[in-house]
Formats: sequence, structure tokens, C-alpha cells
Amino acid sequence: MKKKLQAPDLIVFTFIMMAIAMVLTWVVPAGSYTRYFNEELNRTLVDPNTFQLIEQTPVGIMDMLAAIPGGFEKNISVIAYVMGWGGAFGILIHTNLIEDGIKNALRGKKKSLFSSSSSSASSFPQAAHLSAFSRVSGRSRQL
Repeated sequence: MKKKLQAPDLIVFTFIMMAIAMVLTWVVPAGSYTRYFNEELNRTLVDPNTFQLIEQTPVGIMDMLAAIPGGFEKNISVIAYVMGWGGAFGILIHTNLIEDGIKNALRGKKKSLFSSSSSSASSFPQAAHLSAFSRVSGRSRQL
């Protein structure tokens, strides 16, 4: 029996991306641009004609590994926010509250939400993919 080719685990994928970024610090030349404040736009801009090479500071394996806890420390508020909302949605999905709410909202309606939204959206060119999908499927699901 041949083993199916599977995508690597998310942590393995993250370490591969970090290793590639680490190697690129040795290969890609380091440089900088001069920045200036534009009063009309009220923001700092980069002058594209001022690129100059600077001293290369490649990252080693220990520096790469030390960046992990540093990144967690600097972004803990974002991590907590995402985990909080992920947990909240996990509870909603596990208890079927979202599906039950949608079913209750659509109870007694003959057309499904998808077929009615795709037929009304088909008049807009930017939503053409919705009408194309409903034509390919050939039927709409009744709730």
C-alpha cells in the first residue's frame, strides 16, 4: 500500500517558512531607503531614488528560535483576541446555534438563501461567479 502524500502539519510548515526566511537573510542584500514626511498626505513616504546598501546582519539558527517567544510577547494581545473569538465561535458551532438560527430565520421560505441571493446578484458584473455557480449546480437546496 502506498502512503498518500499529505500536507505537513501547521507547525512544521511554520518552521519551514522561518528557515527559508533565515536563509534569505544570508542571500538577499540588505538595504534602506530615505523616508520623508509629506504634509499634503499627512504621512511618511519612502523616496524610491534613495536606495543604498547597508551592512548585512544575517540571522542564525539560535536567533531564529529566540524570535518565537519574542514574537509571542510582542503580539500577545492579538493572539488572545484571536483565541477568544475562535473559542466563542467553536462553542457556537459545537452547539449548532448558527445552523439552527439560520434554519429558523429561513423557515417557511420556499427559495433557499443561496438561489435568491445568486439570482439577485447576477445583475451585477462583479458577482457573476455566483450566478455561474448556481447554473453549474443545476438546482437549489430547499430548507
